[in-house]
Amino acid sequence: MAKPAKKQNEVTITTREEADLALQLIGEAVRRIAVVEKVAGETIDRIRQILVQDTAGAREVIADREAALEAWAEANKTELFTEPRSIELNWGKVGFRWTPWKIKFLSKLKVETIVEKLRANKMPHLIRVEESVDKEKALNYDNETLAPLGMKKVHSDEFYYELKKEEVK
Repeated sequence: MAKPAKKQNEVTITTREEADLALQLIGEAVRRIAVVEKVAGETIDRIRQILVQDTAGAREVIADREAALEAWAEANKTELFTEPRSIELNWGKVGFRWTPWKIKFLSKLKVETIVEKLRANKMPHLIRVEESVDKEKALNYDNETLAPLGMKKVHSDEFYYELKKEEVK
């Protein structure tokens, strides 16, 4: 399979004036995009508002019926939901299902307290320790020290540009 041709830079800048013109054109394009994005955002906000207004009643019906269904199922749990744990009705199915197991801390114990209890009860295998390199501290060392450790400090000379933004008064 042939590699796609690399896109050629169609614009060539050879003078300061051309560079200044490029910044001008970029600035105009950025402002044009900002206007279109603003209009799109306002349109989306209007659509979202209409959606919320037009569906508020239906959402209220759903919430009320869900709460009533749950209350009915809880009240009749022992009679209707033993085996199987769900029942098929004309318009759907209602029932109960077990959630996956999860650990919940008792009362209002803090993680630190539980970790101490795990250590005291010789259960360190339940303690997770996450290690990572502190890159900020590693910046304090020179490359001769870092290289044998599999690291090096680098920095690059990156191109940037900034557009002048004038306030319209």
